Parts: sequence; structure tokens; C-alpha cells
Amino acid sequence: MESKNQSKLKALVVDDDRDLLEMIVEAFAGSDFTIVTAKDGSEAFAKVRNDKFDIVLTDIKMPKRDGLNFVKDLRESEKRSLSGKNTQKTPIIVISASVDEYKDFFKELDPVYLLAKPFNLEKLVALAKLLCSKKTA
Repeated sequence: MESKNQSKLKALVVDDDRDLLEMIVEAFAGSDFTIVTAKDGSEAFAKVRNDKFDIVLTDIKMPKRDGLNFVKDLRESEKRSLSGKNTQKTPIIVISASVDEYKDFFKELDPVYLLAKPFNLEKLVALAKLLCSKKTA
């Protein structure tokens, strides 16, 4: 499922809940983002290996590869590809009903922002825009 428009920002949204994915895609409609979706961490990792994203939004608890391993693997991949280059890491928003459990895990993987479920979709879009503007500033 992909939302195609002529925007300059590209976001990857990862969640095994199809309804939530659709709601997030709808929330970003008309924004400065092109949205690409993945249903689990394995599919998401394949997409980040083949494409460049300005921001990643991911759930934690998913089949195949969970959000914890996906984010860890993404950071390791970035570390290898950014070695010796002055390039910023991709901002990541982790969306979960139990963000408090994972605060320590994600501290090492900055920039990672934790957003507790349930969340306001407008605030999610605003946060994504803010993080992308900081990345390009």
C-alpha cells in the first residue's frame, strides 16, 4: 500500500495492523510526505536497504521481525554505510502501547522518539514534519 504524490519527503510506516496503517496513510494525505508501508520488520528492512527514507515510523510488536530488531538492524546498517561520512541517521518514531518498557533499549539508538498508543494522528504528522525539518536544518 503506497500513497503516491510529488512530495520531497519519504516516510516508511511499519505496522502489522492494517487498519492502523490505513489511518496513518490517510492522516499524511495532503502533507509533504510520500508514504510507503510495510507489515513487519522484515519487509521494512528490505525496503530501507533498497530505498532512502527521511523518517521511519514503526510499531514494536510485529511478526517475523519485531520493531526492536528492525530499529537495531537499521541503525547497524546506517553505521556501516555512514562510516566516515558526515550524514545524519534517519529519525525514527516508535509507536507502541508500552513505550515505557523500551525507553532504555532505544536510548542507545538515537534519534528514536517514542509515541504511546493511543495517539493523536495530527500530532504524529506534526512530529514527523518537525523531525524531518531538524534533519535538514
